[in-house]
Amino acid sequence: MKVNYMKRNLLNLLLAVFVTASAYADTSLTIGTVTLVGTGGPCWDDTLLTPAPISLNSSFTLPQTMGTGNFNSSEAVIVNNAALGAPSHYRYTYSLDLNGMQPSGSHCIKLLIHFGPPVHCTYDVLVLSSPSGVGPSAASLAAYGDTTFTFGSGCLAPGQAAKIFTLLSDTQPITNVVTVIDTYIDGTSGLTNVSKVNVQAIVPGIPPNWTLIPPNIPDPLFQGNLILYTNYYNPVSNGQYDVTFQLLNSASNGLPVSQSYTQTVQVANGVFTAPLHFPPATFNANPLWLSIGVKATKDPGPIQNLLPALPLTPTPQ
Repeated sequence: MKVNYMKRNLLNLLLAVFVTASAYADTSLTIGTVTLVGTGGPCWDDTLLTPAPISLNSSFTLPQTMGTGNFNSSEAVIVNNAALGAPSHYRYTYSLDLNGMQPSGSHCIKLLIHFGPPVHCTYDVLVLSSPSGVGPSAASLAAYGDTTFTFGSGCLAPGQAAKIFTLLSDTQPITNVVTVIDTYIDGTSGLTNVSKVNVQAIVPGIPPNWTLIPPNIPDPLFQGNLILYTNYYNPVSNGQYDVTFQLLNSASNGLPVSQSYTQTVQVANGVFTAPLHFPPATFNANPLWLSIGVKATKDPGPIQNLLPALPLTPTPQ
């Protein structure tokens, strides 16, 4: 008997999420503009650069795009002219250029730099006003030191370039990586995927600040009860199923705020339990909805999304 497994017939899906430690919300950084970086800034003097600035230019590719992107990073020791006798700072300057890329489909690109708390200099992030490009619209600092930048209305796209921006730190530089995050729609499957590409760059040499993260945080557990019906009268409720989870920022037509991942679970009498492998910082007190897709493992067909997405209430967060 041929069975049609997922036919829009979900009668009951229960969520039980248990977390033993609370997550830490990201900190929003302030963004301002600066007219010149080269002769001086709001709290530095570039006429006394010792030693000479260092820079690094790296190229990278993204899935389902043609051409390459470029990321430029530089560092200079600058004299703090905001206060007499104040110590010097390290000035880090970054630019992200996607003009050499041609997209295939829809892409939303963000940038993550393991920078740590920047030194406040009028603003936390200073954007050059003269170069063309899309300026950073928001920057958020996670508890363990990662700073995520969004551009324009929230996304940078292939064929665009970000304006040059700079941050100050009291930590000397190392050559490490920044992460280009590309959320794109697969042209073949129509599914939303997330690609993270590490690009070589000059960044502050700071370790992850794990002292702010509770140790050994367990994955939240999802418990569901699937009551599925076929085209016939027999319900399908036992066996192995492939289940996909992803977090969204809205109940309908929501944008993904996490990666999508699939795991195989054992279903007994309609009930299954699965861990949610989302980073703790994902649960940052913003409204979230859990998107779920299910299919029987032995079914060769695609995973079917269950609608509507489930709201995550404040208790499990």
